[in-house]
Amino acid sequence: MSKSSNNKDEREDSKPLVKSEDFSSKASIKLLFSYAGKYEWTLIAVGFSMILLFRFFPFFLFYQLGEAVEAVYENPDDDDEFYEGMRDACIWMLLGGLMCLVLGWIAVICFLLAAKSISLKWRSVYFYTIINRPIKWYDRNNPSELSSAIDMDIDAIEQGVGLKFFLQLSMAISYFGLFIFTGIINLQLTLIALIPIPLQFYGIVVYEKVTIDSALAKQEKYKSAGGIAEESFEGVKTIASCNAQKPRTELYHSELKTLRDETTKIGVYQGFLYSITAVIFFVLTGVTFYYGSIFLRDDRYNWTLDEEIERKDIVVVSLCFMMTAFCQGIFVTVVNVINNAKVAAARVHEVVQINKRYGGYLKPKSIKGDIDFENVHFRYPTKKDVPILKGVSFKVREKESLAIVGQTGSGKSTIIQLIEGFYYCEKGTILIDGVDITQYDISALRGFVGLVSQEPILFNTTIKENIRIGRMDATDGEIENAAREAEATFIEDLENKFDTYVGIKGSLLSGGQKQRVAIARALLKNPSILLLDEATSALDVKTEKKIQVTLDKVSQNRTTVIVAQRLSSVKNANKIIVISEGVVAEEGNHESLIKLNGRYARYCEIQSKTEEAMEEEAPSSKEAESERDQDVMSYQTSIYKRVKADKSKYMKGIHVQLLKQWDWMLVAAICAIIAGLCYPCMGFVFADDIISVTEDNGGELQDTTWDNLWWSVLLAAIAFVTIVILYSALGRTAALFTDDIRMRGMNAILYYDQKFFDKPINNPALLSYTFSKDCEKISSIGGSVLIFQLLTVSSLVLAIVWALCKDWVYALIATALFSIMIVVNMGGDVFRQNDKMTPAQTTQIAFDCLTNIKTVNSLNKQDYFHVRYVNSCKEANKGIVVSYIPDAFRFSLKLAVMFFVWGFALWIGAAQVKEKHLSRDNLLYVFFIILLATYSAIVLSFLPQDTDEGIKSAIKMNDIIEYEPEINGDSKDGETDPISGKITYENVCFKYEGRLNPVLKNVSFEVPAGKTLGVTGSTGSGKSTIAQLLLRFYNPTSGIIKLDDHLIQNYNIRHLREYVCWVGQEPILFKGTMMYNLRLANQLATEEEAREALIKAQAGDILEKYGLENDVGLRGSKLSGGQKQRVAIARALIRKPKILVLDEATSALDTVVESKLQEVLKQEKFTVISVAHRLRTIKDCDEILVLEKGILVEKGTHDELSKNPNGYYYQLCQLSTA
Repeated sequence: MSKSSNNKDEREDSKPLVKSEDFSSKASIKLLFSYAGKYEWTLIAVGFSMILLFRFFPFFLFYQLGEAVEAVYENPDDDDEFYEGMRDACIWMLLGGLMCLVLGWIAVICFLLAAKSISLKWRSVYFYTIINRPIKWYDRNNPSELSSAIDMDIDAIEQGVGLKFFLQLSMAISYFGLFIFTGIINLQLTLIALIPIPLQFYGIVVYEKVTIDSALAKQEKYKSAGGIAEESFEGVKTIASCNAQKPRTELYHSELKTLRDETTKIGVYQGFLYSITAVIFFVLTGVTFYYGSIFLRDDRYNWTLDEEIERKDIVVVSLCFMMTAFCQGIFVTVVNVINNAKVAAARVHEVVQINKRYGGYLKPKSIKGDIDFENVHFRYPTKKDVPILKGVSFKVREKESLAIVGQTGSGKSTIIQLIEGFYYCEKGTILIDGVDITQYDISALRGFVGLVSQEPILFNTTIKENIRIGRMDATDGEIENAAREAEATFIEDLENKFDTYVGIKGSLLSGGQKQRVAIARALLKNPSILLLDEATSALDVKTEKKIQVTLDKVSQNRTTVIVAQRLSSVKNANKIIVISEGVVAEEGNHESLIKLNGRYARYCEIQSKTEEAMEEEAPSSKEAESERDQDVMSYQTSIYKRVKADKSKYMKGIHVQLLKQWDWMLVAAICAIIAGLCYPCMGFVFADDIISVTEDNGGELQDTTWDNLWWSVLLAAIAFVTIVILYSALGRTAALFTDDIRMRGMNAILYYDQKFFDKPINNPALLSYTFSKDCEKISSIGGSVLIFQLLTVSSLVLAIVWALCKDWVYALIATALFSIMIVVNMGGDVFRQNDKMTPAQTTQIAFDCLTNIKTVNSLNKQDYFHVRYVNSCKEANKGIVVSYIPDAFRFSLKLAVMFFVWGFALWIGAAQVKEKHLSRDNLLYVFFIILLATYSAIVLSFLPQDTDEGIKSAIKMNDIIEYEPEINGDSKDGETDPISGKITYENVCFKYEGRLNPVLKNVSFEVPAGKTLGVTGSTGSGKSTIAQLLLRFYNPTSGIIKLDDHLIQNYNIRHLREYVCWVGQEPILFKGTMMYNLRLANQLATEEEAREALIKAQAGDILEKYGLENDVGLRGSKLSGGQKQRVAIARALIRKPKILVLDEATSALDTVVESKLQEVLKQEKFTVISVAHRLRTIKDCDEILVLEKGILVEKGTHDELSKNPNGYYYQLCQLSTA
């Protein structure tokens, strides 16, 4: 494979899952149904046939109503004949309702089954594609987010090909069918009615394009705001230490403002679309009756049937046009859902179509196990500026063992990952059995490689299944033999033995037990190459010794590569290499390297002392940390339970927050009331026109319809204006409400203590997702639902009062009947509430697989997890499909209930007319006034309202905003006395929440003001924790920390951080100019002060090259590691603090620059705490502390400590010299 090919692969594989490309050109209905097969198309065909049958039946119904009208005209005084005509028509209505109910029931089930099957295919392909992407793809796509992304996209697709598509298709068939029917009844009136239709469809097309484009524009524009949010969450320690919360929130807010116009624009276009529907219906009604009266006056003939136009024709056509209004209203409610489905399909397709092969084509039948690294260079795709390996070369022959040792970050585990084929080197060659690793089919190669890692990953199934994953065709006997070979004898002591469930990530087993099961799994695979990556470092010393005996045993007769910090694990290896700063510093066996008296010898001396002191140490915190992902899933489950427990409480909270936008809400409310009043008024006009047509009133008919036409136009104008303003106001409200939620969250979160961010549910990626997606979900279920309910109520109140004035008895009867229709329709979208697309078991499998993707790849078990995932979906679908039967009935009842209500209402009214209790005119007035008033309620019931999802999002944001930190960075309490810089630690102990081991154990020291303290020790010894406690990122578990003899807890937190500045090993710079980054620490700093600080920080060359006003890039990506460190130090200096904490802050600087910087710091008279691995960084400090496993083992000056040959510091000096 060529170098250019490798680079191209890397660029493609590093692409993020969600991109800002224009999906609108790729989003289509055809793409939505691209995975439909014979089964799905058969179901769709059956459903389509049912739609045709029950949607064309109302045409006959309207014809019967026309016959009844004709009978009224011919016998105006014969109430019995009127009753019989209306009765017959009502019977046909009830039969039509029954037909709609039954056939609609079948159609809904067919479409839902088809949608479930199609979405399962989408889900299967999507999941399979994602889990087969190379590991470097996951460097840019957070595995914790991917299971949610799959659920969201497939959920949207299922909605688009299922119920919503059924609704859109059903309404479209009715709409066009009604026009065909009216064309037969009266072609002239139909042609007149068709004039505005192209405008309406043009509006729908424009609306679709605008909503898709606006959604993409919002996504693109939120990228900037989202980038600020994610940068802030990742750099929260830097922000807190600089007291820079306010400028960061202000910047975030300024970026959010750019989103408001897009959200408002969508609202305006929605208003135009809905208002055009109302306008066309209102005006069309008036035009139909007016021109119908002219046709009657002139005795015109119907062009289609060549018969004289009759009064019943006018009524039938007008009723059909009224029905088209209902169809239009429901049709446009699902446009957004279909659009979202099309965009989701395009987004998924974008990932799925990347079917590029990773690796070569060679599939070996066996592997001997020879490994050769020849001048290998490597950098991780996401950290191109940080070289990891810089020319590593070594050889391992068949059945030999190679041990790799070195400091943390030296590149040991990277070598393991390169052998596994997780990444390819960017320069040099890796050979397996003399063949370039890039030539192998990577899955085939992994079949001969076994891996046991530092934190053994077990999956949420039984011990037997976890071992069987090593080789799926293994018998129970072979599994038991592998367990015995791995010394996993504890299994026999368990109640269910091999059938014991291990929990998420093996959380129900101890560290040693998990490690033995992982070893058994690797042995069952019988690999030619065994990779042991820190396989015992997570265990206590006693357990490690037992496991090491097992590992030594199983390493025989196969090539073994061992990575370890504990040198007792590697001394028996045939060859040992020492990696230092990305190169091989030493090579040999244990004895030869001890004789060399270099780095390896120093490591051995230091570790022998440490192990003597720590023999009884508890298990590592890694075991506790393995449950972090379990916490995320548990939190999601708890949210779902809280939604079910108290939905109304959270909805009330949302409504209270909406009142902050009272001005826009008031505008929307006023417009909703006015728009709502238009519908019963139109019902009166409609009834008046029908009455005029049925009466033989000569020339008055044309006058009446002319007057009513102008009333229709007036009502249409009012409805148009109010609905456009209504939706515009709602769009603005949603934009402001979303901004407010995000700002409240950001204003709160940046002041929280670090314990908040240590929780797995609050990692930066999940927080960014919450701020991006969840806030919009909350706003979508708040104001719009309230306003449309207000519109419906205002419409119904006027209708009922008006109807009562006409005839109170029939008005009450009609109100009661139509109320039934409203209750049935307001039942909500039952499928959105009851059919949760991805059950917990399925989500857990995806989460389990994706968050452990390296282990899955190492075991070559992508197909295994894909089958489990799909089977879990199928199993869950069985229960869901059964629930479709009652749910589909309820939904089809929503469609059919109007026919039942209309039938009974007219039948009862006709009976009252027959009994002389009601006039025909009042029957029609009451009926149509209430009928049109219910229009908004019916349309509202079909609006997509995923209340549960919105409330879940509200709970997430509420949990963020209402969190009560132990250390509140925004507190106004506390002392504000000046701080001179004296630091005292007295018996300080500290343990991170969720970890088993304390990090600091009774640490005591004192630093006088203006003096320097160096802190060194091995990785994980607690050095950085000392620095973080001084900034009050945490409070000590016990003991006392004082500044100037005052308890540190007594100081105001912001005041404290004005005097204490912190610079970390990986300095955080934010997107923006150099000046912006410097001013985060001092908002009042001048350009002159900024230049001075940069020069003091030895960053004058950076100033000269970039200036103060050039953008440093996202996370300071335009600068190198050393440049970022110097700018970060300058940011601390511009603050002019009394205490400066440098936590490995000069690790990327060369010796000359570092020494100059130290001279500057001495002149500034700061109290300095310098945490460092490199002893040259701290050798000139007034006092040096040496920590091991949280214990202060030595302290003194460099000269004092370096003269003690039995001390830890002396050994570190010898190692540094080596």
